[in-house]
Amino acid sequence: MPSIAAAVGIALVSACSPYDEPARWAPDEIVDGVPAIDWPLGAPNMSDEWVAALYKADAAHVAAQNTHDFSNPALKELVEDDHLMLLARRARSVAYSLGNEGGRNEYQYAPGPNLMKVMSVDSAGDEATVFTCEFSPSALLHWHWYSTEPMTLDDVLTLKSGNPMWHRLERDASGHIRVTDAGASWSYENPGACDLSGVRPGFFDPAPPFGQDVWGGDVLGPDGVPIPDLQGRMHDGTWINEKTGEVRIDPETGEPWIF
Repeated sequence: MPSIAAAVGIALVSACSPYDEPARWAPDEIVDGVPAIDWPLGAPNMSDEWVAALYKADAAHVAAQNTHDFSNPALKELVEDDHLMLLARRARSVAYSLGNEGGRNEYQYAPGPNLMKVMSVDSAGDEATVFTCEFSPSALLHWHWYSTEPMTLDDVLTLKSGNPMWHRLERDASGHIRVTDAGASWSYENPGACDLSGVRPGFFDPAPPFGQDVWGGDVLGPDGVPIPDLQGRMHDGTWINEKTGEVRIDPETGEPWIF
């Protein structure tokens, strides 16, 4: 089956187009453990080291969220430990919240790296803040990009406005640039505050398993261990003691506590 870039990219590029020729990142080419990515409108500009590090971290983060596994060693070199655990816990929280009506629910997957347009970079020494415009109505979740169904290139081309975000990065003692924090520069009262036109979407190949159900406890943390939610719920409905790892027992029945 031809890639998205091969199928639709050529027809979209013209002499007056702001986009480049279609591009493809082969599996593991940019970051180990990340699948191939087709860029029908051209790959993002990676000439700035801070921007390149952010795009790499974002691709690895989204790939981890799609596979429910944050233990990729390459991801740990791109995202600071505490921030990575926060991202993993958020993924676990989303999976649980989507399935807490009883039984599993459809998990929302991302067709590719987050829709992100770099606006500016403020760097000094071994630190930088990259300011972006992103199609994300929340600083925590990219709901409109994460979906239960594939998003097409035509869908993306209809997007005109986004929300301003910031990403902090630092160079550690080993020379690795890692994302240490991220947030939003907007409010729910004033969404759509930046121009998203010209954003270059990427699409994973193979595509994620849209429609596949996920329990929150299916999400593996950076250490490869399933993540309990903040109250200790696990994927099979039992509860665990987060400090000891022991299954909680219902004092009335003497059986594992099922929620």
